[in-house]
Amino acid sequence: MTFDPSKLRQLLVQYSTFSNWVVGFMRWVNNRYNFALARLAFIIALSVLVMGHASQLYATTGSGDPSAPAGDEISTASLSGFFFDPAHNGEGFVIEVISSVAAVVYWFTYNEDGSQRWFIGVGEVSGSDIIIPEWIVTSGGVFGEGFDPEKVKMDVAGHGVFRFQDCDSAVVEYTIDGEDGSQDLMRLSSIPDISCEGVQSFRAGLSGSYYDPERNGEGVVLQVIDADKAAAVFFTYNTEGEQLWILGSGDILGENLRLVDPFTTRGGRFGPDFDPSEVEADPFGELNLALGCDGVNMEYAPLDPQLEEGVTTMQKLARPAGLTCDKGATFQLPELSCSAFAREALLAEDLFGEELNPLVSNQSFTPDETCFAARHELSGR
Repeated sequence: MTFDPSKLRQLLVQYSTFSNWVVGFMRWVNNRYNFALARLAFIIALSVLVMGHASQLYATTGSGDPSAPAGDEISTASLSGFFFDPAHNGEGFVIEVISSVAAVVYWFTYNEDGSQRWFIGVGEVSGSDIIIPEWIVTSGGVFGEGFDPEKVKMDVAGHGVFRFQDCDSAVVEYTIDGEDGSQDLMRLSSIPDISCEGVQSFRAGLSGSYYDPERNGEGVVLQVIDADKAAAVFFTYNTEGEQLWILGSGDILGENLRLVDPFTTRGGRFGPDFDPSEVEADPFGELNLALGCDGVNMEYAPLDPQLEEGVTTMQKLARPAGLTCDKGATFQLPELSCSAFAREALLAEDLFGEELNPLVSNQSFTPDETCFAARHELSGR
């Protein structure tokens, strides 16, 4: 099965009226059409997936029929999840199988100097393998309001392949910056409804990749990992335009996810010199999400004084194959100003007395200094 870029523009023109953010993507592509379409694989695959026609981007031959099952032993959809190599504890992979023929893989890792680095790869699902023709690395974004998508640069760092032995283990072989390597991976988590264990959760469909069209070049990957728990990685940048990733997990309460003690890391070394004992975790601050079927509102309040706090709304780019989300039932995208968890906890603990309680109990209030002060007071207790 081979990627057929000649069908890209035809599909995007045909279906762009169905999705406003596709128009934004096309504008972004046109402004940067001097590099290969393959370098836009991440954007291309996710854009077309949301329109439900990812398989049309592939020219299939033989067993590459997109409708064919991935293999006799492993269900393609069940490959989604978090994976890591115990010998590389402190870095890992998030796999999202988005159709019977394609997957998106995120790799959160390090540079040789111990600073954080992350890659994105769009892979071809072939049997029990996921082939990554290009690992994409980005640079140039900045944290917070100063983010300019026009300054985000994408480069090809290498390529790789994941070879699954079973549902819970795989070997990843890669070439990054001209150096070859491999890791023996084990599963950290799976997504209910598509897991090999058959775990069920009506929240599973909230899993997926999210981004803000005004901040193209960063985003959040969220996966429900139990009936009422989720893990997320925020892929972004520091104030110097260098890559930054923030990892956390927490309980889903109603329509909200509060990541408990989200953290960044430092000290890891890419490749065979990786030593888990050198990895140090630093608390990030607060990272809370209000969840909807087709988007999230994310609030962040970093401890680092160089990183500003803020709120952003993100659209869903992709949902793992095999999952659905009922828009008309429990999950509509709620408004989020300061944390809904702060509201609920303030009411429960009566931290501020009767004067503030009516404000924090209002589910549709707008951000103000009082509420942010309440959140910070809560986080310090």
